[in-house]
Amino acid sequence: MSYKSTRRQWVKLWVNEWLDGTTRFELTAPQRLVWIDLLALAGRSRFPGYVYAGEENGKRIGYPMGYLAGVLQMDETALNNALKLLEYHGHITLEEVAPEKYVIGIIKWEKYQSEYLRQKAYRKVTTKTTSRLPVEGEGEGEREVEVEGEKRQRKEATAAAFSAIGFAAPFGTKQFQTIFLRGWVAQRPGEWLTQVMESVIQECQEKAIGIPPQFYDAKRDVEARENLKVKRATPL
Repeated sequence: MSYKSTRRQWVKLWVNEWLDGTTRFELTAPQRLVWIDLLALAGRSRFPGYVYAGEENGKRIGYPMGYLAGVLQMDETALNNALKLLEYHGHITLEEVAPEKYVIGIIKWEKYQSEYLRQKAYRKVTTKTTSRLPVEGEGEGEREVEVEGEKRQRKEATAAAFSAIGFAAPFGTKQFQTIFLRGWVAQRPGEWLTQVMESVIQECQEKAIGIPPQFYDAKRDVEARENLKVKRATPL
């Protein structure tokens, strides 16, 4: 796991899943608080999605259970039981990397906590922050220069948007990419990705902007995944 210097200021909580999902009856109230604390710790961690002390010679250095219990202000045995239960239900990974020292990983962290990185990468892109520098010899005496960092951030945000629909690299015209990126960033909590993609298709059709065939294929694949998710979440 590579080091990342930027730490989060917040983590995302999916309200419907939290209030109505299986976690509500899988865990006791104190154990659910442990889960929220772990999300916060994983968000503040230098290694997003993981809770551990650091790395040495490429190996992770875990936290002692007693230390974690002290941080979370709870009984060590109760914490250990809560972690084992969270691991059993597929919420975390719990790896003992050394005697009595553990590395905790949040399962599907990138999938469910992508909002922070997505908005972080796009915030500066959507705000026009160009510099006007004087240039000798030009009629107006100045020109508008785009900040290089904005190009990189937009490129990263665009790549993340297409990755969300299963593609390693963006495709289509710049106009199409801009419309899709704008819709992806504006996706509301609880809104299906297929709804975003359908809105992109409609906007492109209204503006006579070509829609790449692979976008339609991606929409069908995303819709199939969403339908499977609904089926699994529906009680028998």
